[in-house]
Amino acid sequence: ISQPIKVGTVENLPPFSFYEKGQLKGIDIEVINELSKRLNLNIEIETLPWLRVINELKNGDLDSAFSLYYVEDRKSFITYLSIMHYDNLGLMTRNDNMFHYRKTEDLYNKVIGKGNGVFVSSEFTKAEEEKRFIVEEINDTEMGNLKKLKANRIDAVIGVVETMKFYAKVLGYDNQLQILNEYID
Repeated sequence: ISQPIKVGTVENLPPFSFYEKGQLKGIDIEVINELSKRLNLNIEIETLPWLRVINELKNGDLDSAFSLYYVEDRKSFITYLSIMHYDNLGLMTRNDNMFHYRKTEDLYNKVIGKGNGVFVSSEFTKAEEEKRFIVEEINDTEMGNLKKLKANRIDAVIGVVETMKFYAKVLGYDNQLQILNEYID
């Protein structure tokens, strides 16, 4: 048996990769398992917080990872092979705190939650560095950002739209939270 290829991903991104009844499932998991089978590869999937996936790729502790947004700065330590799936980052907020969003400037003076290491856009990063808004980054494996949103501690959450809808329903918040915009540019 060959040395396993260590592949990292997150455990909380339904429908792409998530645990259900103790078993790692999802569309991406099915693709990786099929790839392993067809190419006769010994692939070992390791679930980690997203920032740790990125750092372990950078340090060489992981051989590969999925699914990474294409970010120019990552090309110094990542070779992008193919598109695993398409998803989109969107904004979720409370029903009682809806606001107009079309561009990054619409987030100025707000408190935004997002997962550690999640890249939104160069424009977003620049505005964050200029302190145009506050970004609270957390290891969001427990959906802490949605809980903070419901508790009125942040104004909006940036995340994968399908995943935020799924977890809002699981947490029983789906009648109190909604997607403000299904695409962040």
